[in-house]
Parts: sequence; structure tokens; C-alpha cells
Amino acid sequence: MIIPFGFLYTYDLQGKFIENRKLPAKPSYHDAKWLNKDTLILWSGVSAAYPAITFLNVPSDKPVRSMWHRQHELNGSISSFFEVEGKILLGSPYSNEIYSVGMDSIIPIAAWDFGEYNVDMSYFAELDKMKPSRERYEKYRDDNRAGKIAHRKLEHFGNKRYMVVNVAVGPLGKSTFYKVFYDRKDKQSHSIVYLTDGVRLMPVFMNEEFMLAYIRDYELDACQEAFGWDLDVADDDNPVLVKMYFKK
Repeated sequence: MIIPFGFLYTYDLQGKFIENRKLPAKPSYHDAKWLNKDTLILWSGVSAAYPAITFLNVPSDKPVRSMWHRQHELNGSISSFFEVEGKILLGSPYSNEIYSVGMDSIIPIAAWDFGEYNVDMSYFAELDKMKPSRERYEKYRDDNRAGKIAHRKLEHFGNKRYMVVNVAVGPLGKSTFYKVFYDRKDKQSHSIVYLTDGVRLMPVFMNEEFMLAYIRDYELDACQEAFGWDLDVADDDNPVLVKMYFKK
């Protein structure tokens, strides 16, 4: 778990605390992945004046490289990194490209195609002609609220077989959240909105064997009824996660 103001907390999959780490000063932090045992890649949703990607040497606690200067709106994803077959990949909230990230390069390796729901990237080129200001922020906010931007990608996940993206379609605050699964074996795509009636699928982790999804408190009764659970969950208990295994 990363705190935007500069702290990284590490837990295992059972929720046991492992460590916390103070990060070098920066305007914000939103995501982190281990590149190797000594190097963390950190992501910040910052303006083009700052690098969004920082490589941190953990033993020395010092940044060793930074890159990726893009306009603020294109850096807005909170969860941008994901890992597939030992490679760190980078997704974007609006452009469809997926990049492989290394110390020396960022290389495009794939791209989503949502057809009529692809974002017209000329919108962001025009927006970037405006100086950073309240007017620019309000235009971007209002266009999102009005549904003028076709979609927003919120998180990516992946393993050897599947690439998964959480896509919000429709006006901000009234969006439908599609989890799009691309099967790299069958070269087919499938989308899921609900885990069961009225319960939105909200993945938080994925590996080669399974996906973990978060169940919100007010959806727990519906899950208990649908899946035959008999859980006694107190208000101060850890969040409930559902574990779903991929078919072989």
C-alpha cells in the first residue's frame, strides 16, 4: 500500500504487516513495483514538469533515474504498473498503449482496442494547449462528468494467459465499470461487470493461479446469499476478499 505523501507499507496476502518505508520527497506517489531485489519503480500522477517514473535504489535509499514527462491528465491513473512474466508493464488511463518498463527504456509492446469507445487523443492535445489553471482543471472535470471522454482505465492486471483492465465507461459518478479480460491463448476478449447480482467485481490482485477481489461491506449480504457463505464479519475486521481460480 502506497501513501501519496511518501510512505510505502508492505503486507502479505493474509494482511500481515511486513514493513513500512519512507520514500524520497516528491509531489505525490500513486503506485510502486519491484524491478529487482534492489530497485523500486515508483509512479506519480504529476504534471509534465516532473518525471512520473522514478527508479529508487533501496539499499542507498536514493533515486537513480527518472523519466516519463507527460501532461498531468495522462498521468492520472492511480494504479499504472502491473507485472507479467517477470516484466513490469505500464498502462495509461486514456491512451491504449501498454509499455514494458526498464531502467534504460520504455518500449510499447501492445495496445488495447475498444472500438467506438476508444478515446480521441486529440482532446488531450487541445487541452494541453491551455496553461495549467483552474479553467483547465474545470474543463477536464466537467467533460468527464458529462461523459465526453469515452472511457477511463483505472487498473491493469496480467499473467501469462490473461491481460485484464478495469475500464470506466460513461459520465464520472455514473460510470459502468467493465473488467475486460483478453485471453492471449484464444485471442478473445470478455468483459465482466458484476461478480453476482448487485455486486461489482473489484480485483485487487492477480497471479498465474487466481484473482483476489474486494467485497464492500454493503455487498456482503448479497454474496453470502449467492455463494452460501456464513461469515460473521465485525465492523473492525479486515476487508473480505474473494479468491477466484483460473481454469486450466
